[in-house]
Formats: sequence, structure tokens, C-alpha cells
Amino acid sequence: MSKIDPKSLARQLEGLIDHSAGGGWSAGRRCADRETNVPAMDMYETAEWLTIELELPGIRREAIEVYSEGQSVTVSAIKVDAGPCADPVGPKVDYQQVERKYGRFYREIRFPVPCNTRDCQVRYLNGVLHMAFKKVTDRRGERRRLTVE
Repeated sequence: MSKIDPKSLARQLEGLIDHSAGGGWSAGRRCADRETNVPAMDMYETAEWLTIELELPGIRREAIEVYSEGQSVTVSAIKVDAGPCADPVGPKVDYQQVERKYGRFYREIRFPVPCNTRDCQVRYLNGVLHMAFKKVTDRRGERRRLTVE
């Protein structure tokens, strides 16, 4: 009979729990005593734009808040359960399986390249938040000759 390694077992259990959360969402994290979900993200750039896309399915446009600060952007939203359990006077429901995420969604993203946060396009379409930021040339650290008077 082989001996069970507690650390290995803990890692396997963590992986199983993460995998069962599924659907491109992280398992979530505790934030101010509430569960916070982290939306899946794609980020890509062209010569002029940095584009970030976040999956926020089932969230109303009015519930999404986007803030820029320095060279980062923060997205937060709250998705409320509109299912049968949301109606307190409705019939009692026993869920057989629950995979959709509800509650607070939050993600802070640092730009990998310098961007102008005032020159941007933000739109929400078919459950995906599209944010495009105009890239700028970062001249900090660039060598240049100074005139001595």
C-alpha cells in the first residue's frame, strides 16, 4: 500500500475544484468577504491600437463599470440571478446542477504598452466587452542630446 502525500493530494483537489468551475471563468477569489469572479480575457494589438475583450455573458450594459487609471483599466460588474430562485413567492426549486456564475465580476488589467486612455472605444456586444485604446510612443528613457547654455 502506497503512502498518500498530503501536498500532492491538496494540489489535485485544487485542480479538480478549478476544473469543475469550468466555462472560461476562474474559480473566483474572496474579496471583502464576497466571492468575486474573474472574466476570461483576450488582449491583442495592432500598430495603432491595444484591444482587450472580456466575456461578460448575461450582464446588463448598465451594470458594467469601466475605469482607467494610469496605464491600467478596471472592469467590474454585478450579475443577479434572474432564475426561479430569485422569485421569493414562486415555487420551491431544487437545482440539479448549477454552472453559471452570479455575483460580482472584477478584473484589473495593466497595459503591456503605453496607451492614451482618453483616446479609446468601449462597447458591449453579445456578452463581450470590447475596449480599444490608442497606443502612444513612450519617449521616457530615450537618449537625446541636451543643449548646454
